[in-house]
Amino acid sequence: MLKDIVFGVATFALAGVLFVTPVKSEGMIIFQGMIVEPSCELNINSVQCLETGTSSIHHSFAYFSIDNQGLLVGESKRLLGVTKKIDKIDIVRFDRDEYMVTANYF
Repeated sequence: MLKDIVFGVATFALAGVLFVTPVKSEGMIIFQGMIVEPSCELNINSVQCLETGTSSIHHSFAYFSIDNQGLLVGESKRLLGVTKKIDKIDIVRFDRDEYMVTANYF
């Protein structure tokens, strides 16, 4: 059973913020993806973007695991240059089972 509580936040260059909270379903907490940039989606352990500059459809994926970041409570980590469109992802551990994941695009 997934115990972690993850809060997703996307910050935009034009002062917009989008909050996503977990959804409880059948005794499990499921994090639902959110739009970070018009063609990118942030999930609990990955970000994926549609590459629009080509003649065919391509997706770029960047995987990261909040469990494998080795963060203690109160610590944070910044991942830079995640994809061509996502500038950085910040992971903050608030409590034993509470994290916040943010993504910025340029």
